[in-house]
Amino acid sequence: MRRLLAAILTFTLMLTLVACGGGGGGTNNGGDESTADDNPPINTGTDATSAESNTPADDTTTPADLGGTKINETKDVGDFTITVLSIVNSEGPEHYAPEEGRTYVFIKIALTNHGNELVKIDPLVNFTCVIDGETVPLALTAGIAVVNLGGETILKEVAPGQTVEGYYYLSPSVDAKALELIFDPHATIWEDGPDSASFTLSIPSR
Repeated sequence: MRRLLAAILTFTLMLTLVACGGGGGGTNNGGDESTADDNPPINTGTDATSAESNTPADDTTTPADLGGTKINETKDVGDFTITVLSIVNSEGPEHYAPEEGRTYVFIKIALTNHGNELVKIDPLVNFTCVIDGETVPLALTAGIAVVNLGGETILKEVAPGQTVEGYYYLSPSVDAKALELIFDPHATIWEDGPDSASFTLSIPSR
């Protein structure tokens, strides 16, 4: 049931992130500058190819770095190598501030697929975050905040041999001091995968 709910939330997140792009991805072929969209397109990092050039993306995608405390801790699990690159405690952009008493935590992750199949990584299905013994759900506003700050979420498709980067995001209490991040590359909405990797991370002060 939890993973089915995760799939629904993932679809909602994708729709929201697309809506935040303001339709800027369209091309104006009429030559009328007055109808051009003032908002640039937002790259959510979900496409493996460039929409404009129709050429394959590089093996490594690098979103904007939102700073934070460097971690660089690597573990192997299943067909994947996961590296936690950094962790950020952020108040977010002006229009997507966290709720009162909460903060945004963004965890920058690199994933390398050593297997032979394309794998879709969903932060709601393949990651779990635990704080003080309780599972902390993803916060939709935190994902929107990542994109508005110029980053990309870890909602990705990872081809064989490819390395991708993106942010896992949540909105814990401002009093939270540490968290456990669990990555299960082969989890589905129905069941857990056979292996997982766990990271214990301190949450830096804002």
